[in-house]
Amino acid sequence: MKQIIEKWGNLDKSPDNYVFPFLTGNETPLKQKKRVQGITHRINKHIQKIEDKLGMLNISTYTARHSFASVLKRSGANISYISDSLEHSDLKTTKII
Repeated sequence: MKQIIEKWGNLDKSPDNYVFPFLTGNETPLKQKKRVQGITHRINKHIQKIEDKLGMLNISTYTARHSFASVLKRSGANISYISDSLEHSDLKTTKII
């Protein structure tokens, strides 16, 4: 991950910046959503190539996100922290997942 961030990450490491410079913060909500969807699609295509080489199944940004939440939960993280990390607007959503 460190190598990916070093190669593709934002050069400006200030706390108010995104890790990756795909968004500037000046986009309209619609443009932001479309950009994130496009980037997610491209990332999943690359993950699919890795999945095929390793002979694994069902790897995607979606499954990675849920694995992240599961690891936090098993580690004893507070449910509100997990919810914030996943950017859920309602704690109920996190509890369901």
